[in-house]
Amino acid sequence: MKTTLKTLRNLSYLFSIAFLLASLVTGFVPVQRVAAMPAPQLQLSHIVCLESGQVEIHFILNNVPDGATVGGLTYTLSDGTSHTIGSYTKTGGAYHFSDYVSSGYYNVTGGSVSVNGTSISLHNPGVYAGTYTC
Repeated sequence: MKTTLKTLRNLSYLFSIAFLLASLVTGFVPVQRVAAMPAPQLQLSHIVCLESGQVEIHFILNNVPDGATVGGLTYTLSDGTSHTIGSYTKTGGAYHFSDYVSSGYYNVTGGSVSVNGTSISLHNPGVYAGTYTC
C-alpha cells in the first residue's frame, strides 16, 4: 500500500512537471475566466401615490457598464400615449427614472432607454397596472 501511494505521488509530480514544461514551450497558460456582466435591464420599479397627491411612475435601469452613455427613457401607457423622462439619478450602479403624474388609471405597456446607442426594452410591462387615486 505504501509503495502504491509513493508511486502515485511520483507520477503526479512527473505529470505536473510535464504540464509545466509543455505550457512554457507552447506559450499556453491557464487563464481564469471572469464572468461576464449581465446585460443592462430596464424594470418598472413601482407606481405609487405620494403624499403630495401625485402618482410616481418609477423605473430602474440595472447592469450598466461603468462609463456608459445613458439616454432618456420613453414609456407607453395602455391608452397609447407616450411619455419621455429626460433625466435620471444614479445610485451606485442603478439609474432611476421617475415621472410624476396626476391620479388616474396607469398600465405601462412598454418602454425603452438607450445604453451606449443600444435600445434596452422594458423587462416587465403591465406590472402595477391599476387606478391610483391620490
